Amino acid sequence: MTIGSSASHTRRLSSHVAEFPTADTPAAVIHAAKRSLLDGIGVSLAASSLARQVEPFIGLAREGHTRGGTPVIGCGFDTAPTLAATVNGALAHALDFEDTHDAAIVHPYAAAIPAALSAMNRIDKIAGRELLASLAHGANLVCRVSLGFTNNSETDGWFLHPILNSLAAAATASRVYGATSAQVEQALSFAFSQSTSSAAAKDQADSDYRTIREAFNAHAGVVGASLARDGLIGFSRVFDGPYGIYGLYGGGSVDAAALTGDLETRWENTAVSFKPWPSCRGTHAFVDCALQIMQDPLFSADEISDIEIRVSPFYQSLCEPTAEKSRPTTASAAKFSIPFVLAATVRSGELTLKQFDEWALADEQTIRLAERIRVGVDRSLDMRSAMNGGVKITLADGTVLRADVEEPRGGSTRPMDDAELIAKFRACAELALHPPRDIAAFVDLVMNFEQEPDAHSLLVALRADS
Repeated sequence: MTIGSSASHTRRLSSHVAEFPTADTPAAVIHAAKRSLLDGIGVSLAASSLARQVEPFIGLAREGHTRGGTPVIGCGFDTAPTLAATVNGALAHALDFEDTHDAAIVHPYAAAIPAALSAMNRIDKIAGRELLASLAHGANLVCRVSLGFTNNSETDGWFLHPILNSLAAAATASRVYGATSAQVEQALSFAFSQSTSSAAAKDQADSDYRTIREAFNAHAGVVGASLARDGLIGFSRVFDGPYGIYGLYGGGSVDAAALTGDLETRWENTAVSFKPWPSCRGTHAFVDCALQIMQDPLFSADEISDIEIRVSPFYQSLCEPTAEKSRPTTASAAKFSIPFVLAATVRSGELTLKQFDEWALADEQTIRLAERIRVGVDRSLDMRSAMNGGVKITLADGTVLRADVEEPRGGSTRPMDDAELIAKFRACAELALHPPRDIAAFVDLVMNFEQEPDAHSLLVALRADS
């Protein structure tokens, strides 16, 4: 469908965010939101101690330190809500370990959760179920917006998917505020006006932008929602017409069914994937394949003579340039390298956060193995099937071991259950600079959050002095 002057996608989406009754929100949607809330806070807790890129943000947040403000996750102090959204946004994606929507290729909660924490700090009371519904609306909206694109705008020089998350933050914060549909529409326009991203960040190995990008989205969303709440007007029709998102970034074309179809029954937040491994989701098919192959009794790492992978065109960039991807110098660069991630998995028999520390990055055996990996691009795969991948390992005696994955573990067909998510949370929380005082109680709080009469209990649980 070509965007025309009579399109009303913005109004429909804004009305849905503002007006859909929380009481009518399906239980599966609420449950999915609290799983993502637990996972998002968990990886942020771990990032507080492990990600050097967040240290400047923590320093900025300390300048606004105020008792009773919004907690900086894992850091033991509160700060002004807008500053908190910024630093918590940086924490959310710093380890690239949070959930993702495989088809939409977005991290729908990375900016939404920080925005929700900051927004509810500005209101007197909000029930736990309503906060979860607000998060679900933000995640659902950004997934739909991404799925609405019919082309890959990165070929035009835009790094599109990071741009979109400001909309999730704006929608979430607006719902928390109890905004009208008109206010949601203006909040989206203010968030959109603060958001841009060049694909150049993907091509520069030492760029920190990919790590801390959600700081800017969370900030834009909270600011946008707050301005709209106070009556300011940005512009209408964020998704419509020649100057809307699809007119500017999508060549004027939109998949209307993906964007606004089945609004009351299709919730994309229920289709998110949770990461069992702390790297770019585009690398996970190859981790998955490697672990499957290594279970074969014929496999021996010492006998590998050749490794060939099959990768989608969309994730070809995670293999090139070969020299950089084989020998990444930072954890962030390593997480966006299929050759390194695959080699590290084969060498260690697992992929955990420790495979990205400075000692692991310097391991010459891992580097040499990564350098030997041959890449084949499967042109039959489009952007929506980009997670598909395969690995073929040939041993010295000629034995060929192969594995292919359509959807990596953690996705809707092979999900992580609640017990696995809770175990992941516990492991991440223990790494925080300032973990929750009682991790078990925190898990119970979040996993039963729809029963909380006041969601501010979450802020209390995140504070070091609670």
